[in-house]
Amino acid sequence: MNKVYEIKNVLNQYEIKDVHQKLLEENWRIDTPYDPVSIYHPTFKVCFDNMILNPYWFGYFTALVSAINSSLRKEKNFDLGFYKISSIILNAQQKNDKFQFHDHRDCRHTMVGFLTPEWDQSWGGSLQVQDKEIKFSPGNFVLFSGNDLHDAMPVKVNLPFWRISVGIFIN
Repeated sequence: MNKVYEIKNVLNQYEIKDVHQKLLEENWRIDTPYDPVSIYHPTFKVCFDNMILNPYWFGYFTALVSAINSSLRKEKNFDLGFYKISSIILNAQQKNDKFQFHDHRDCRHTMVGFLTPEWDQSWGGSLQVQDKEIKFSPGNFVLFSGNDLHDAMPVKVNLPFWRISVGIFIN
């Protein structure tokens, strides 16, 4: 798979506000989400290296992946096939947070979901996958190959809230 699939409106406005609020009540850590050379920022690990750390959110995001897979079959003629979720990690970003291009070669697919309830495109914070820019749009998800380099682009303004995204890593 070398294609980037955008799945729009996975969560509606009501759902995204509810999820965002509940996520903010969790125990976030200042951590590096993937490896020791990454830059530290707020993270919330739901599942990491096949170990479920939060059963509630693991069930929630597993159900979302199933619904997204159904949408992919109907709308994009693509199916994940037999899959297993190996990690689910949420990241929070503010202005001037630094990220770096990386891949997840140990995963067949990477899925990123945009979980901030409101967003203005002038604020930046888009997702760059290889040479494709995907605008941050609340409730949308993106699926791409684990081999693809990707990164969250910088947020350009001071935000009254965190820009939250979820990374779901699929084998």
